[in-house]
Amino acid sequence: MDRERTPLITEVPENSQVDVAHFQTNHPVKIRPMVVPVLRHPSLWIEGLKSVVRMAPNGWWKRRPFLPIPSSSYWHFRMVTVFGGDGSGRLDEQQVIGFLRWSRRMGRGSS
Repeated sequence: MDRERTPLITEVPENSQVDVAHFQTNHPVKIRPMVVPVLRHPSLWIEGLKSVVRMAPNGWWKRRPFLPIPSSSYWHFRMVTVFGGDGSGRLDEQQVIGFLRWSRRMGRGSS
């Protein structure tokens, strides 16, 4: 019973362009407000990378913009759990840093 296998990585035409400006203005996940605070706290870089990996959708490298950014629906769910209501709040620097510190503490356990 042979089945045709699909490739893990799809071919991307050499002349394809990623419209980063369109992505940054239309996607609900705004990258800069989350990255800049983490860059100021080197002790949280590893935890920041772990969070990116946890939130990235499966196969993110196969879809534009080829960045490990959570899907719109997952991000909306996370914002509703943080802010309540319709989830229209925006994360500030203190919330990003606080989340990463909390995440690091939870990962270590309390033995």
